Amino acid sequence: MTTLTELWQESNTYTEPFKHVIINNIFPSNILQEIIKNLPNDSKTPVADYYPYGKVYAMGVDDCVSNKFWSGVHRFFNSTNVLEFVENKLDLNFKLKEANLSIHYDYKGEQLGPHVDALHTLVIFLSEVDDPMASGTDYYVRQHSDWKDNEIAKWSLFSLFKTIPAILNTGHLFEPAENSWHGYYNLGEDRRCLVMRFK
Repeated sequence: MTTLTELWQESNTYTEPFKHVIINNIFPSNILQEIIKNLPNDSKTPVADYYPYGKVYAMGVDDCVSNKFWSGVHRFFNSTNVLEFVENKLDLNFKLKEANLSIHYDYKGEQLGPHVDALHTLVIFLSEVDDPMASGTDYYVRQHSDWKDNEIAKWSLFSLFKTIPAILNTGHLFEPAENSWHGYYNLGEDRRCLVMRFK
């Protein structure tokens, strides 16, 4: 997978409402099918369970000890090629050291209020959904944001700026900033995402 970042150069970078990058067709079809085939099932205990809404499975170093496939995925996203891609796309003035992987299962009807992340984040949609706009990730605008106020916030304080549609094999990469508010409201369908947090 080391050559995949060459394909990602066709990605689009945006500056509003905060800097983010949309990457289409992240994985070739054969790798995508392997990733989907190796996703966690109910027999695996999640590291976080927000029943009846979402579950989070750690697929990083701990799981890689006994899982050869995810070990390879973990190594790829921690490769120099990927780390430098993120650095260049987001115009970082420092070097990234690592990426932590997790799998997120989000369920129909779930809400995740506007919040900001502490790390540079890449979310890749891994589900085929009927209405990607209704199951995507929303970016919000808050007129007076406070970096310290990074807990899930009240919906009434925000307006929707854009939705990143949950198109299978599409990713959105964004930077942590005082205005990088994102979440989703009344998710239209169940979805699975591969999430990388770079630091």
